[in-house]
Amino acid sequence: MRVRHDILSVFYAILFMLSGITSAQAAPSGDSVFVLQLRFADSLLQSGNPFDAVTEYERVLFFDKQKTYARRVLLGQAEAYLQGGKYTFAIDCMNRALAFSKSSAEIQDLQFALIQVHILNKNSSQAYGILDAMAQNRQNVSLLPALNYWYGWAKIFDDDWKAAAEYFDKCDSAKFLKNFCLDVDNKKYPVSFIKLISAVLPGSGSIYTGHYFSGALSLGWNALFGYLTVQALQEQRVLDALLIGDLLLLRFYTGNLENAEKYALEKNKEIHESALHYLETDFQGAKP
Repeated sequence: MRVRHDILSVFYAILFMLSGITSAQAAPSGDSVFVLQLRFADSLLQSGNPFDAVTEYERVLFFDKQKTYARRVLLGQAEAYLQGGKYTFAIDCMNRALAFSKSSAEIQDLQFALIQVHILNKNSSQAYGILDAMAQNRQNVSLLPALNYWYGWAKIFDDDWKAAAEYFDKCDSAKFLKNFCLDVDNKKYPVSFIKLISAVLPGSGSIYTGHYFSGALSLGWNALFGYLTVQALQEQRVLDALLIGDLLLLRFYTGNLENAEKYALEKNKEIHESALHYLETDFQGAKP
């Protein structure tokens, strides 16, 4: 299969050079060598050879001096890079394709595609930048539901499920996503509250997050060293009290706070990733 691809690549390269491509392409036809090469690149992409397809698309772009097929080629390359998981390269191709987009519909379609790829690439600031620019354009009033929809998805990938629900609430067709996001947000552990109860009662935050042994151990050590510190003070053993309090009690008390926060964040990460996995595998609506 690889040998066949190499032979075809050489064949098309020779065909380009022999066809006087730089002059013949002013009036491209359905049977032009460009169309044949594009079909070949498309076939590579569809057969699961994205990076070979990129090379063949690039060949068209190089010989197409009038850039008649530039947008088509760049979008093909972007799709190939997406298939190969190279989001940054895909974004670059899509941005370049914007310059060859002639109608407002073509520009909008590319902008929405860029938003989705930025979200997948975990570059939400770029996604928000495009969304904000589109939302501020008065000609895009009819696009507000779609813009709110993708705002919501950007918030999901930012792990801000409550804000996502607020955006989905503005879309009539996104009620399921709104309720799903609210449910995820309700399942998440309140980090600030957990740190507060751990400050009042050491170990309670760990117990709250299901780490019972760690919580009980933390409570026991803090109680023990707290008792020894107080006892030393009562017996006027100030140096002993300072050593126990500073080296032992403070250490375990601080560790109790850090562990409580760490456990809460780990639980929230599990909830976030589980929800994302469900949306990626089972949700049937539009998604990045």
